[in-house]
Amino acid sequence: MTAIWFDPVVEQLDEKARRRFWSKVSPPDANGCRFWTGSLSTGGYGQFWLGPRWPVGQFYPAHRMMLLIATEGAPAPDMLACHRCPARRRDCVWHVRWGTVRENRRDRLRDGTYGWKLTPEQVCEIVAHLCERKLSRKEIAARYGVHRSRIGHIAQGRAWGILFEDRPDA
Repeated sequence: MTAIWFDPVVEQLDEKARRRFWSKVSPPDANGCRFWTGSLSTGGYGQFWLGPRWPVGQFYPAHRMMLLIATEGAPAPDMLACHRCPARRRDCVWHVRWGTVRENRRDRLRDGTYGWKLTPEQVCEIVAHLCERKLSRKEIAARYGVHRSRIGHIAQGRAWGILFEDRPDA
């Protein structure tokens, strides 16, 4: 059996908070999936207010709250609630799992929810331009409609490094 790290947020999840949480989740659809019907973050993910009234308390990601309720904690403090599918508002226990930062990045890359203007194909083209050394970072950035600092992050492996992790020369 896996040890569970007790997330302090669980202490705030009294019966009233749990009922309020589940009141913002739809009944199961024909496939048994349930969707978040409460407020959404600017990124389109469900969010749940926990704590006293405004301005004390804070929003928590609904998918993380759902896993905390289901498991009464996380396997480790640095574990993330990762989606098994690209539907951000899908908050079924079987559509969300605990995972590492690396696993979450891979999921986001697979689902196309990485959150940047560039596609993986464009990033590979940018890396090719950087290797050719024919264009400056500023010129590459202008060509792809991003800031030159993004090109620098790609060159340093700080952005989109997940694309190149499995290369033998990486």
